[in-house]
Amino acid sequence: MTHWREIAMHDHYRSAAVVPIRQNSRVIGLLNLYAADADFFMVMEEQKLLEEMGMDISFALDNMQVEKQREQAVKELMEAEERFQKAFYSGPVGLAITRGSDGVYIDVNPAFSELVGFTRDELIGETSLGLNITTPAQRQDYVNLMREEGAIRDREMVLRSKSGEMRVVLGSMEVIELNHETCVLSTTIDITRRLEMEEELREIEQRFRQIAENIEEVFWIFDPVEKKEVYISPAFEKIWMRSIQSFVEKPDLFFESILPEDRSYVREVTGRQSRGEKRKCNTVSPARMAPSVGYGIMASLSLMNRGR
Repeated sequence: MTHWREIAMHDHYRSAAVVPIRQNSRVIGLLNLYAADADFFMVMEEQKLLEEMGMDISFALDNMQVEKQREQAVKELMEAEERFQKAFYSGPVGLAITRGSDGVYIDVNPAFSELVGFTRDELIGETSLGLNITTPAQRQDYVNLMREEGAIRDREMVLRSKSGEMRVVLGSMEVIELNHETCVLSTTIDITRRLEMEEELREIEQRFRQIAENIEEVFWIFDPVEKKEVYISPAFEKIWMRSIQSFVEKPDLFFESILPEDRSYVREVTGRQSRGEKRKCNTVSPARMAPSVGYGIMASLSLMNRGR
């Protein structure tokens, strides 16, 4: 304090005033003023002027902080919008934004355009009903669900493309606010091909069972890795005189039925498969079965790669 007093005396300062500087009602600094007149700051008008000056500076600082916060908020909003734009337009899932009041398309991404066969320009300003993508009954169903549940999650839907092809999709709908307007964000995942493949697999399995269940030979599939039976044909019970369930519960029945001198060979073959070795399905390895119910049986082992 003595140091500053010496400086003030040297510069002929005889009075001083301190004005607090505030930001968000918190004092963040002090403005120090000096005068040569000992009574300069004792005048009421001067004190009021200093108070107003302090308030003006504080007000300016508050405005600067608000403006800085606003600029930061705008920057973050622009960055978020940029991330949304990238995710919206480059994603593999079909996305569409429609107006909540009438279902008019506001924006769509390339994946959705490709799915329905319409360009973005053909879709914007139109509705799914107007373009015959959905039927009136479908749209009403979706509207009712949105009113009752507030959103739609992973619902199987059917859309008609521009070419008239029916596409099965897994659809979801969510209410969003866009530019102060209620809109609906729809996501669509094309599952048409997946359903077709599932149907093809069901048909293949049905044909397989029709063949396997009507031949007189025993046919089974054994998983050497899991060490369990995957499938056993009905002829097993007739030839082995055992229930299929007994074989499922005790897979080693197969090895016990093989002649002792052939068991090590069969275990070696199945062991190679469990280690991932592959052989062509048409390569057959014979193994002799022990006499059962008065007659002998010849078995064949075909090593198959079941997609492991």
